[in-house]
Amino acid sequence: ERVLTDPQLKPFFEYTDTEWLKKSQNAFLTQAFGGPARYKGQDMKAAHAGLGIGQEDFNRVAAHLSATLESLNVAPALIEEVMNVAASLATAVVDRKGTA
Repeated sequence: ERVLTDPQLKPFFEYTDTEWLKKSQNAFLTQAFGGPARYKGQDMKAAHAGLGIGQEDFNRVAAHLSATLESLNVAPALIEEVMNVAASLATAVVDRKGTA
């Protein structure tokens, strides 16, 4: 919800079925963090190709993820683990040079 309402990130989702996106993200994250393999979508690079996502956009999404986990009282050590996994996805998602 934070990402979808962020004025800087909102244009990336202008023509996206957000209900489908939420289900797909849930399946991806469940699998990425060791849960059952239910994600059947594209790999991260293909899913984000051509969107013009810069490192600053990626960092903004990551900040929302961290803030959401904090608001849910997730343990700091677990948040750090999640953020390390998220950071490892940057090379597949970022396809535009820009400020960091």
